[in-house]
Amino acid sequence: MRRVKCLHTIISLFDLLNDPSQPRLVQQARYYQVKSAEEMAQCLRIHRESYGLKHIPSQMVDAMQTGLRILACQLDDSDESRQAFVELSRFGTALRKRFKRIADTVHEIRAQALRQNLKLPSEAVALFDDPEHWEGRGA
Repeated sequence: MRRVKCLHTIISLFDLLNDPSQPRLVQQARYYQVKSAEEMAQCLRIHRESYGLKHIPSQMVDAMQTGLRILACQLDDSDESRQAFVELSRFGTALRKRFKRIADTVHEIRAQALRQNLKLPSEAVALFDDPEHWEGRGA
């Protein structure tokens, strides 16, 4: 899980390079953020396959939220980004009962997708549409 935290730090550091006057730098920073989020999803997939979804350390919450937000804007760019988004969605839905902020992030991404006409992967939609998720949220 150290690798996931490291990748999360990389994403956060590249947020500092968001200077609109340097679009090439912004584009390069975004590229590295997406690649870090995809690698984070691969690490979490290995963790899920080894330990299941019930044994997820709480330290992964921030990393997962950041990865979901980064990849939500990149879904049309590659299959790798779509698959990574689905993997992070699995973790998000598994943690939503333990951490309200994960449930809020999933709700936010779902609402953003509707507003911006983003086509979420069908696997993620199935996870997001789980009736247990919206129980008590008024959505």
